[in-house]
Amino acid sequence: MGSFMRIYLFTILAFLFYSCSDSYQLLEDDQDVEVLALIISESLSDQNDGFITEFYDFRTEFIGSALNGSAKGLASAGPRPGHGRPQNVVKTYDPETGEHVIEFERSFSNPMISKTQNVSLSYIFETADGDFVEYPARNPYSSVSFKGQRSGSISTARKTSISERDANWKMSGFDPEAQVIMLQGVQTSQGTMVLKTKNGDLTKEFSMTLSFEDIEMDKSFREDSTIENKISGTIEFDVNVTHTLPNGEIKERVNSGSIDLAGDGKALLRIMGIRQVFTIHLKDGEVES
Repeated sequence: MGSFMRIYLFTILAFLFYSCSDSYQLLEDDQDVEVLALIISESLSDQNDGFITEFYDFRTEFIGSALNGSAKGLASAGPRPGHGRPQNVVKTYDPETGEHVIEFERSFSNPMISKTQNVSLSYIFETADGDFVEYPARNPYSSVSFKGQRSGSISTARKTSISERDANWKMSGFDPEAQVIMLQGVQTSQGTMVLKTKNGDLTKEFSMTLSFEDIEMDKSFREDSTIENKISGTIEFDVNVTHTLPNGEIKERVNSGSIDLAGDGKALLRIMGIRQVFTIHLKDGEVES
């Protein structure tokens, strides 16, 4: 074998060895994997006011009223199971920018979970010609630009988390002739999660980016009671997790991977460097391995 070929093969093998060993080094034990999976599941699931919740609130405010007669919206709608009734709801509309803004607080508590959320949601409805729509419950529109902010805390028997989330995406396909609604955009979050273990509390600080490309939503999500069953597509993620060791050393780990929305209320989580595939239940955030 020529010297060039030997150097080439050595370079490839060294790269592969470094990549694989580095990936596994990022997640040192099962608790690291568990925390990472819980951070991701919390950002998605409806019970934790994640990605899915955005569509329940959207339907309640702008779509459900059109389908079910007189407008109710978040201000007067009853509490959804596991979420509580929105309080201190404030709505504004700016005809110059076409922006609808809805702000509210929401809290809920039972023996299984306790949470509080401060929410600000912004929507711009546009026709196919680019005109703004002031009354989307009564007038047709083609696309929706959305920005949302949620901050608060969630406590269960297993964990406690404090986080802030920002979403920025666009939905298209609300025209009658379109077969599905398409979504593209990002959701970022940062916060702290404390996992309760037999050896004491394990505290992790995190920041995360979820990237949505060509997510498909069945149009029946506007009427069906299980929105999490109507969404399919792949989400790419990057998560930075830091924690302080007992000796004061600070460690930072960076992980990436993908989340496949199966359209059946579940998502398949794949973490780079980990062979195991995890199942996330989009309703309650439970994780199965």
